[in-house]
Amino acid sequence: SKTTPNPTTFLDLLNNTYDDADLVHMLAEATDLTSAATRNSFDFRSNFEEPGFNQPESTEFQNFAEAIGSDLTKGDSVPHLWQNLEKEWTEFNHDLRLTSGIGRIKKGKKGPRPRSIPPNLRALVGEANLHYVNRDYPRAIEVLQEVIKIDPNIHSAWFTLGTIQDEMGCPDKALQLYLVAAHLTPHDGALWKRLGLLSKNHNAVHQAIYCFSKAIRCDHNDVDAIWDRSILYSEIREFKKAIDGFNGLLEKIPYDMNVLREITRIQVQMNEIPQAIDLFLDAFAYYRNRPFPEDPEAEGSFGYSEINIMAELYMLAGDYNSAIDFIKRGVRWLQGRENEIWWDYINDDREYDEEENLDRRDHTSILAAARLRGANSTGGTNATLPIELRVKLGQCRISTDRLEEGKLHFAYLESYDVEQYVDLYYEVAETYTDKGLFEDALAIYEAVVVNESTDKSFAWMRMGMSHRELGNLESAAEYFAAVVKELPDNLDVKMALAETYEDLDEKEKALEMVNEVLEARKEKHIQTAAESKVPSSTSNQFSASFSRSIPAGSLQTEASLIQTVSEESKANAFARAEEERKQKIAEKEKETKIQFHRLDLLYGRSRLGDSESAIEFLETARNVVVDWKNNRAFYPQRDRMLPFKGWDRRRSWRKQAYFEELENSNDNDDAYLDEQATTMAKRLQWRIDGEKDELEDEIRKKITEFNGIIFEKWFDFFIKYIVTSTKNKCEQEAFDLLKLAGRANVFFHNIHYTTVLKLLSLAWGLHTRNFLVVCENARWLCNYKPFNSNLYDLYGAGMSSGSNALSCFAAANSQKYFLRQVKLMDTGFYQTPIIKSNSEKSEDGSKQKHVLKKAKVPEKPVASLLSLYGHILACARSYVGAIGYYSRAYSVKPKDPLISLSMGLAYMHRSMQRISDNRHLQIMQAFTFLYNYYELKGRNQEAEYNLGRAFHELGLYHLAVPHYERCLELPSLQQVFSEQKGKGKSPEKTSKEYSIANDNDSTCLRRDAAYNLSMIYVENGSPGLAAVLLKKYCTI
Repeated sequence: SKTTPNPTTFLDLLNNTYDDADLVHMLAEATDLTSAATRNSFDFRSNFEEPGFNQPESTEFQNFAEAIGSDLTKGDSVPHLWQNLEKEWTEFNHDLRLTSGIGRIKKGKKGPRPRSIPPNLRALVGEANLHYVNRDYPRAIEVLQEVIKIDPNIHSAWFTLGTIQDEMGCPDKALQLYLVAAHLTPHDGALWKRLGLLSKNHNAVHQAIYCFSKAIRCDHNDVDAIWDRSILYSEIREFKKAIDGFNGLLEKIPYDMNVLREITRIQVQMNEIPQAIDLFLDAFAYYRNRPFPEDPEAEGSFGYSEINIMAELYMLAGDYNSAIDFIKRGVRWLQGRENEIWWDYINDDREYDEEENLDRRDHTSILAAARLRGANSTGGTNATLPIELRVKLGQCRISTDRLEEGKLHFAYLESYDVEQYVDLYYEVAETYTDKGLFEDALAIYEAVVVNESTDKSFAWMRMGMSHRELGNLESAAEYFAAVVKELPDNLDVKMALAETYEDLDEKEKALEMVNEVLEARKEKHIQTAAESKVPSSTSNQFSASFSRSIPAGSLQTEASLIQTVSEESKANAFARAEEERKQKIAEKEKETKIQFHRLDLLYGRSRLGDSESAIEFLETARNVVVDWKNNRAFYPQRDRMLPFKGWDRRRSWRKQAYFEELENSNDNDDAYLDEQATTMAKRLQWRIDGEKDELEDEIRKKITEFNGIIFEKWFDFFIKYIVTSTKNKCEQEAFDLLKLAGRANVFFHNIHYTTVLKLLSLAWGLHTRNFLVVCENARWLCNYKPFNSNLYDLYGAGMSSGSNALSCFAAANSQKYFLRQVKLMDTGFYQTPIIKSNSEKSEDGSKQKHVLKKAKVPEKPVASLLSLYGHILACARSYVGAIGYYSRAYSVKPKDPLISLSMGLAYMHRSMQRISDNRHLQIMQAFTFLYNYYELKGRNQEAEYNLGRAFHELGLYHLAVPHYERCLELPSLQQVFSEQKGKGKSPEKTSKEYSIANDNDSTCLRRDAAYNLSMIYVENGSPGLAAVLLKKYCTI
């Protein structure tokens, strides 16, 4: 007869290659049940101390059952039993087929046949049930064990035993017995589901998955079991299996939003944001095409919460404009206003303004446009917008630099209870923090801590961070100290406090805090080592099962060997890791130096016109810049205002987004924390003792080098990379590099590097005619040196032509900015009471005083600033104001021809306006300054053209023609300069030598003068003269 191999683990017992009806036979056969052993196999004496219960004669089955119970109820204690279950089953089946043939597939067999219970056993089962009903549990257990001894295949006996154990308060034993009963009735899906839930409640996740899989095998349409199993798969990060399960549910209940939400949650964890967006868009299109539901917020349908999730997905993808559009479209659909498309033409969110807040906006600017598209008004719709979606709109507006619009939304949150919506308050504060608006973030956190129920450590920590970013280090230290007092075991916060103390130059306090971190880490190492030497109870149970088959000597030798290797590994792990880290750094430095040498050679060849070398340079540079871009030390999320202090400064505590995570912080990079705390302690001790010479070079290297290349060379590399990419038509790549270099804290805090990058950005804007970039960087330079006249001249020269340049040059924000600069200059120079009071009352008064302390006050007003502001006013056709500022500039520099020209033109244009009170006087004043300009320029070609153009503008053709003719005869400015550089040659030449325009001379005005003169000839009936002029000067 064939003997069945003894199961060594419960995995063998559950292996589905056995016949389910034979499993209990194998169990009894493996343990050699005797009457006494069976009667006491479950160790029920622990619950009943009655004299009728004898001690067991054999403990084999008891130990085995306890091992089984440990395996089943402690899901992670023996993970190898349940992880990779299918693989182990396959291997085990293969071994069995090769040896005894057990597990061979039998065609047509679907499970055990229904068995009839013999009369004698039926009577015993009835007796046990009677004892159970009478709550005589010991007698019931004794009878049931007798039944199992005779026939272990009786399902009701095992099930009743499990029920008794459950009622006796032993859920672990009950679960073990239920599992045996379930294998005797493998098609009882309800029992498998119950066991799955019980296993889940006992944190036996893999076992619960096994039970739910059995239940699904019984009923493939059991959506509850499929759902529970998919949820468990996602918990153990088996994402593919989880998504497969959820997709199976979608086949049965299409577009159920509960299922789609879970799939989306998994896709976010897998960083598959675009796929999640597509999934939700498909669902939104499905629900939009269906009849509108009576209750859009019904379970499983598409409602406000789904719109909120979709907005979050877009925000995770960085597509804030799409998030705004989807919120508006979705809300209109849910509110039955989908046909109100005119709101899409309004570039703000007044659609959702409530009546009491309508006066916060200016409605006159878009009233006509909105009505043309069908809107009855430009006020709010009085439609309800959930506060969660309103906050999302505000976050998107802030993220797209629409600060005022975002703050309008956040203002609604003030009327909601902080305790109920504290998560929204934190989201608003985080949005402000991400945009560097730390003062606004502090205001939100202060509203949170005012409430007693929300005044917690997390808010204090965030307030400390905000104060630190604002430079309020004393306040930051106070908040961090409060968090440390509340959470003394959180080492990350302690390191943050230590860093703040170091920035405050309180070296003793910083060193004390770092030493506390090191002491805590030392205690944790000792505790971990002690725990590793104590074997677990599960290990003891299993070692007892196998000790009989392994010689004692070999077991002891193996155990001692494992322990020795483990201790040696722990002792040398950090040293090996440190050595490997240093080796990788050395290899990386060597590779980077080789790449830099190659870049220098390629750049030299590209400057000589070698296009292939330029392309190769760009390809190599793209690979080199990746390491820089991915180094978080250069781009801390919220620490750009703090200078770079090396690589050992820890910032992981900043990533904890929720208070619960702060309380339960469990640092994974312990080795790095040890190293960082040790390095900081040494640095502080050196500063305290004054012994900096020992490792001063190493510290300087950490602060001034990256991958073995000093920062100066890295900066030079960025400049070459930007220039080369711009010249080779990779303008956008160059602009991204400019932003990348400008955001790096090693360059951001060096004013020389920052100034060079701003000038390079300005040059890039001029090259690509992106005048917004020109304007932004020129204004930064003006802020840096507010009284340097050359910078204001640079601003005007950078936007001297074209309608796009004019729109930036005379924009409203530019006008306000330069007005502030003028007031700043007046405050510093004139010190008049009126100007002083204006600056003190203005919102920028404190900023002006701060700038005045840093900048040197000029000895006289800056004429370039005054004339520049006059130009901006003149572009806005505010000629009266322009004349006022031109006059102030003229009083400072009366010999500046440009100021005279500007004043003359301003008077002339003012005389042509309808509201002019005395045109003739203003024209006389205009030509007074124009002739002054004419003389200051030495009656050169430019002066002749401008004076002729002025007469031409007024229709005085007989006065304009002589000036145009002299313009045709005189040399251009470039020709004058080239002649002055000649060797002793006189600039005087005959008119014939200058009669032809030079195509390469941008200063030559002959073509312009010839065209204007031809227009006069045609208008006065001399087309022949006009044709001669055009043929001579304007023919290509």
